[in-house]
Amino acid sequence: MHVRDEAETIDLSALALRLAVQSVGYGLLALFAAAVILLIGVLAGSEYFKTTPGWLWVGAIWLFLEMEVVRRLCRIAASTPPVRKSTRTLHAVELSVAGFLIVYSLARPYLAAPDAASYPIVKQLFEIFIGVLAFCHCLVLAIFRRKPDRWDVGALGISLAAGIAALV
Repeated sequence: MHVRDEAETIDLSALALRLAVQSVGYGLLALFAAAVILLIGVLAGSEYFKTTPGWLWVGAIWLFLEMEVVRRLCRIAASTPPVRKSTRTLHAVELSVAGFLIVYSLARPYLAAPDAASYPIVKQLFEIFIGVLAFCHCLVLAIFRRKPDRWDVGALGISLAAGIAALV
């Protein structure tokens, strides 16, 4: 009888968190690549690069890089290792980031001073991160065909609440 090693098991929360960090890294790489492409195009005098919005380039490059994350995740799922019970790492990070966004939304009227100009940028970074984190969380659950437990539902629920609070 074959006994599986503990090292062969996968913690889904840690995997989703790692994928989210990779996705954010790919987003920064896409931003840098788009900036280089647009700079070269502008220096070359191309009208196309002068009139095309930069976010289209960032989105296209990021989408291409994100396909690698999904392919990697499908490869891991195809090897069908046993799945260890979650250590709740992902949920702790997700709840913390979502909590920051909710507190920010409540404190926003008090942060309207001129010296608070950097707060919207911080808020947008947290919104992007929590969006990517929640997406990776759902992706992992879907690919591994796992039913969300109460911690998954709670973390994704507060992520949704934070997203709505940040938009209002």
